[in-house]
Amino acid sequence: MGIELNTIVEEVTELTRAHWQALAQRHGIFVTLRRSLRDGLPPCEGDAGTVRDALVRLMLDATDAMPEGGTLTIRTDSARRGDGKREAFVEIRDSAQKRDTDIATLGGVLQRQGGDLSVQALPGGGTTIRMAFAASGRAHRVLGMPAPMKILLIDDDIHILDSTQIVLELDGHDVATAGSGAEGVDAARKAAAAGAPFDVVITDLGMPGMDGHVVASAIKEALPATSVILMTGWGDSAGQGAADFVIGKPPKPEEINRLLARCGAARA
Repeated sequence: MGIELNTIVEEVTELTRAHWQALAQRHGIFVTLRRSLRDGLPPCEGDAGTVRDALVRLMLDATDAMPEGGTLTIRTDSARRGDGKREAFVEIRDSAQKRDTDIATLGGVLQRQGGDLSVQALPGGGTTIRMAFAASGRAHRVLGMPAPMKILLIDDDIHILDSTQIVLELDGHDVATAGSGAEGVDAARKAAAAGAPFDVVITDLGMPGMDGHVVASAIKEALPATSVILMTGWGDSAGQGAADFVIGKPPKPEEINRLLARCGAARA
């Protein structure tokens, strides 16, 4: 499977526009996006879906690091590596004064695609994160992706709801959202009554009114064939309850894929 970086940047720019533009402006801040895409980039080896997920995460993180607004710059180009081989890369630069960047897990995922991830703090504030991929034909391992599913995502945090929906839709899933536990349970029941039940429900734990444990119990009681994944930032102390699986919050794309694959295997 090949990576066309310019195409991926175009797709991700539009898919994340609601976050870096509309959502930001709703809170009275403005993020300016600048793009510089090099024509004639060589295609690179790897899994395009994994690279899209990584770029979405980096763009959302960069926007969130600028709570008072700023400039987000995306640049693609190619270069020669130290060994003389050609590579293509995409850079994301923000103007945040302070940036707490945890890229260890993301870097490991990209390395398995034959890519490389690096971070550079800029003088005077701001961070540049680069994802680079060799244009050579070296071997790589493509991560297995679950088959497309119909998924209901429940969370009262609009930032998590928005970013997680984008990641899931990039992987081809049909995603509906709900902003509260009661709204989510109602949506799941209505979908089942219409003959189109959700394959998986992903619900936050800490929500007012009806928390994730109550949601999981209600879903499993009414729709036992629907898998439920509980999102929590509380770790193992939160307990699993009626849910089939538990995932950390904010959920990482590779962890979501792993659990969705297990949900699909359970249904099969």
